[in-house]
Amino acid sequence: MNKPLNIQGLIKLTTVDYPNRLAAIIFVGGCNFACPYCHNHSLIDAFNHPKISEEAVLELLNARKGILEGLVISGGEAILDSALPQFLHKVRGGLSNIKIKLDTNGTNPKKLEELIKNRLLDFVAMDIKNSPAKYDLTAGARVDLNLIKQSISVLKQAKKDYGIKYQFRTTLVKEYHQKSDIEEMIKLIGEEERARFVLQKYKHSDGVNKKIALSEFIV
Repeated sequence: MNKPLNIQGLIKLTTVDYPNRLAAIIFVGGCNFACPYCHNHSLIDAFNHPKISEEAVLELLNARKGILEGLVISGGEAILDSALPQFLHKVRGGLSNIKIKLDTNGTNPKKLEELIKNRLLDFVAMDIKNSPAKYDLTAGARVDLNLIKQSISVLKQAKKDYGIKYQFRTTLVKEYHQKSDIEEMIKLIGEEERARFVLQKYKHSDGVNKKIALSEFIV
């Protein structure tokens, strides 16, 4: 028996997580990063304990046909879950009108490329955590920057080959980012990607690790 996707949370309607689409969003447990400002800190170690069934998500999407236009797969880091492709095939098979967006940290370019080649994604939002010199500090983990660079290349090529839409995004936190880091991140993704580089201010929420106090980035 195939294991189900480890779905830890569900928002039935979001107007901001999928650009220009009304969407539902699911949160998959488990992550290989431990970003101190993460809004879903409780998901980091939430491996293999699903709270919401795949069936419940598919039923919601079916019940709201004609209203919902997209499904956002967030986390955690959903691409770590081996059940993700199987679940996406279920969505594609029964809900051809639903567009699928993946939020990812870009540490698994091979799996990202496989999902794209199998036509399981329509939009990818990839986090760029910080300038290369501060990447490990900001991610709360040792990061192979070559994997990040490979994922950037995968997305650029996927636009040409499959028409995939994508964006790069960074949550700016005063304690971790300086203005100079923004320019370094632009160099990392490529100058031509400025229009797809989204900067968002950190805002505290109940999901953030309560042991730390962080501030909004002041532009």
